[in-house]
Amino acid sequence: MKSIFIFIYFCLAGIFLKAQEVSPSLLETQLDSLTKISDQDQCHAYGEVLLSQYETSERSTLQILAALFSHDLQGINPQKVNYGLRLAALYTKAKLYNDTEEILGKIDTKNLNTKQQVAYYTAYENRWLEEGLLDSAMVYIDLRLPLVKEKNDNDYIQLLQYKADLYNKYRHYDKSIDVYQQIKETLKFQAKSRLIYQADNNIGFIYAKLGESDTAIEYFKDALQSAEQVNKSEAAEIKYNLALTYLSLNEYNKSIKLFYELKSNINKTNPLYPKNLVALTEALTDYNDLYRARNQINELITWAEENEKSLILKDAYLKAAFLQGKLEDFQSALAYYDKHLTIRDSLEFQKSEQLRVLNEVRSELVSSKSELELVKRDKLLQESQLNELDLERQTLLLSNKDKANQLAISINEKNLREEQLRVQQLEALRISNELKLSNERLKIERRENELILLRRTKQRQLDSLDFENKEIE
Repeated sequence: MKSIFIFIYFCLAGIFLKAQEVSPSLLETQLDSLTKISDQDQCHAYGEVLLSQYETSERSTLQILAALFSHDLQGINPQKVNYGLRLAALYTKAKLYNDTEEILGKIDTKNLNTKQQVAYYTAYENRWLEEGLLDSAMVYIDLRLPLVKEKNDNDYIQLLQYKADLYNKYRHYDKSIDVYQQIKETLKFQAKSRLIYQADNNIGFIYAKLGESDTAIEYFKDALQSAEQVNKSEAAEIKYNLALTYLSLNEYNKSIKLFYELKSNINKTNPLYPKNLVALTEALTDYNDLYRARNQINELITWAEENEKSLILKDAYLKAAFLQGKLEDFQSALAYYDKHLTIRDSLEFQKSEQLRVLNEVRSELVSSKSELELVKRDKLLQESQLNELDLERQTLLLSNKDKANQLAISINEKNLREEQLRVQQLEALRISNELKLSNERLKIERRENELILLRRTKQRQLDSLDFENKEIE
């Protein structure tokens, strides 16, 4: 009965608070009232009301959490640890690392349950990662691992994957490979050998990134063999990675064969479909099979036009212009190049318009909002960035699509200068045609001038003859 009355009382208090205009003096009064509450349940309930009331103000939230955390009550408050962890997270986000460590140092770790211990180590880990100190963060990840392993095998694999991701991010590739080997052994121990292909694919990607293509191919082959029996979609991504690696070694027959197999097996709605056509076109072009390369780029153009993919269409037109130029169909090459320029200019205009609108909105915000609201906006942006980091942590398995993109980018960088040269050649061809037209016009003008001069000379001769006849008369 007592708890019901407490609940009703603080619900009414919450309604009353929302009806009030929030002010610093009001919050100070409320915090003073909070520190005078001696009953643990009432203190917690009132604190939750205040946190709900001021949830849009990070500064007020920090003050409330600090008051709740520092409020000494008889007995152990189970909520105090949670308040401390939330407070530490806010200090870390504000880059107040000394305050983070001070709060975490005040938490009594002897009475933490497993969930709280994991959260405690995660708080320290985030503090060190925020400062870019990977080795210090790894200490707390390693402390989390045995706790997570006791709780859930899948969470343990995901945490290992997260550890490998961090090593990749900081370019500690050898350590990342060691972690993937640990993942493989763990999967075998857990009787999940069918999932080892994911680790093999990740290891293959690292070796490909390091330029050790032969080793990468072996891992991709092993991964592909297993994935084809488990997950056809992921098998397609692995086959694409394998084909790109063959292409980087100039093994055109093997890469082209794999690209054609993918083309016949994946649906046109698959995001891999346009990427595969682009890669196949590049392989055929490098192999000097220009007619088949032209057919593939025409298919890509048709697909991009049907699906209104402007960015893909822009690059496809440029590639088509280059191929037509190589096939000495200069008229078609110039037509494709003009289409490329049209889309490119349109996209640049759209981008400039978006920036203009964004700047206008920003100016309106600056003029209409107070300095406090601008600070809130910046902090909301920081919160969204932290949410993105949390999302990345939850999605621990490396995305094959992202790897394929990065691998494709590394290969496309090799062709960047060639593409720039192609553009220059097309520009030169256009200028050359314009010069030819100008020369033709000059020739016509010279001929016209010569005819005029000839007429004038004849007229003078006639005039002179007429004059002589008159003299003779």
